[in-house]
Amino acid sequence: MSELSLKASLQAVLDTYDGDVREVEKKRRPMDGVLGFGRAPADDPCHGRMDKAVEELLAAAGDAPAEEAADALELLLGAAGAYEGPEYAKLSLVAAQRHALAQAARLRAEDAARLLDAYMKAYPRKRQFPIQKKIVQALEKAARG
Repeated sequence: MSELSLKASLQAVLDTYDGDVREVEKKRRPMDGVLGFGRAPADDPCHGRMDKAVEELLAAAGDAPAEEAADALELLLGAAGAYEGPEYAKLSLVAAQRHALAQAARLRAEDAARLLDAYMKAYPRKRQFPIQKKIVQALEKAARG
């Protein structure tokens, strides 16, 4: 990994993604994606690039200190809820949360409990996607120690 912290590197990935989504929206025509016309913004390759970058970053962070991993997961798990862009981009950010599963087991119990509390406030159980339920389970397990 580079000289940047894990959280700073992840923030750079998310900032790049935000710029890519803004560019997609700027180029979007009124009928894009409707009834098969044009290309739907949700099909743009920027979503896959962001997901792959998050995956690679977290995979390479296996030796990062637990505190640094907690900071990065806090950013990743909160990104979709804080994002003010289009819904399709928020869904891509939610999908990228699956890469947090491997890192959750490395968290200290108090960090996991703090992340779990914030996650449940941001994403109530009845509005969670299946991957979010798995994240909750992983955080609960880590919080138990």
